[in-house]
Amino acid sequence: PAKQAAVVFPVGSVVEPTIVVITPDTTYYPANCSGPLDTTLCQYPRFYHYNVFPDVKLNLPAKVQVCHVDAGANRLPLADHDRFRLAHEKPASASNYSAGSTIVDNVEVLAYTVINVTDCTAGGGTQYSAVLRPDASRYERAAFFAQGLARRVASAARTLLLPKDAYAIDIGGGGEADFFSMFGVVDPQSQADLAQSPSLATQFHPTVGSITSGNPLPLAAWNITNLGSGTSGAFTSSIVVANDSLLTSVVSSTSLGGAASLVPQAVFTYGAQSITMPATPGTYFVGTRVSPVGTDSTAVDDLVSVQVVVNAAAPVCSAPWTCSGPGITSATITTGDVALFYNHTPSSYSLEQWTFSRPATTTGTYNFNWTYSGLHSWYSVTQALEVFADGPTGTTTVPLVNVYIAGSAGNFSYLGSASLPLTAGYAWGLRPSGQHFDSSQILTGTVHIIDP
Repeated sequence: PAKQAAVVFPVGSVVEPTIVVITPDTTYYPANCSGPLDTTLCQYPRFYHYNVFPDVKLNLPAKVQVCHVDAGANRLPLADHDRFRLAHEKPASASNYSAGSTIVDNVEVLAYTVINVTDCTAGGGTQYSAVLRPDASRYERAAFFAQGLARRVASAARTLLLPKDAYAIDIGGGGEADFFSMFGVVDPQSQADLAQSPSLATQFHPTVGSITSGNPLPLAAWNITNLGSGTSGAFTSSIVVANDSLLTSVVSSTSLGGAASLVPQAVFTYGAQSITMPATPGTYFVGTRVSPVGTDSTAVDDLVSVQVVVNAAAPVCSAPWTCSGPGITSATITTGDVALFYNHTPSSYSLEQWTFSRPATTTGTYNFNWTYSGLHSWYSVTQALEVFADGPTGTTTVPLVNVYIAGSAGNFSYLGSASLPLTAGYAWGLRPSGQHFDSSQILTGTVHIIDP
């Protein structure tokens, strides 16, 4: 009665009286491209059951037409109407396929024909919404019928003003069918386009741009969106750490799950997580790539990457040594050697001092060899080193290096031997110090205690 679905039988198509019933499909399909037909092609409401009795193959093909949604807020077309075609459930036997049709999945896409009998008009008011519920209130029923009347009035007015040009499937166009079943409009050219989120806020990104070696890199949640005109097949994603922004020089890769499908405009979210970055300091690129199993219209938006800097782990002061002083300090113990390190870039030209100490384990004279090397910038430089030992009567201090260079200086290196009176339980150690009057602001050095 709404003239949004029709069929025309040419003379001679049947040889006996035939009953024809066209019934709207009352199931509501809110998701883009969804519908009752068993196909991955994008489907557009409305959908209609065409039943005939007796149900036999026609002698001549009938012309079938249905209107598809082209107005309102729900299920608007995602592509040009010109490429839409009428389809229905595939006949069980190939001998019943219609001439010129194409079989896709479990549907038969019918050959285009001109029928021009419905009240479909492009942009003229074919809307799609849920059908009226049996338990709807009288106010809901009044609103429902008022909306339907408005749609029909708009459609009729447009029909009077515009001729029915056969340029689209819902304006004069239809399909030729030899058998009947559920019919609807599909887009034979529909394709998915899985893409990284176009919004920076929901795009893949680490929450920090640099990280210390050995620490996990936190990643914010991110979205995958189907920007295409068709429902996607299954897809997965991966997190890749690489040496280049296109993620081709892969350092590591972590596979993630995905979804079995994603309708157009829908979003799939990967939750926040973290990954382990390489132990080697350097500049890397961290990104994600979506990997569709089915057809994807373009791959240029499947990947996104972000630069992340991995910094060297800060040196530590290994027990039983304690380290104090400005900047970075460390104590590294190996067999027969202890390396005491400092590195500082002061903002002033004052004298700086570092203290490296540990408790003595025995009482007696301790003899050892030492080396001291480093750089205290290049002008008006002080280089100094002393050893000390605390005891019950006070502190013993022995100077090892005390050098002042008034003019140009540079890298330095000293070595020698020393003796200290140690008392078990009391601290002993070394105090390097340095100063300069150079804009480079470098104070760095290493003392080795060599004890075979």
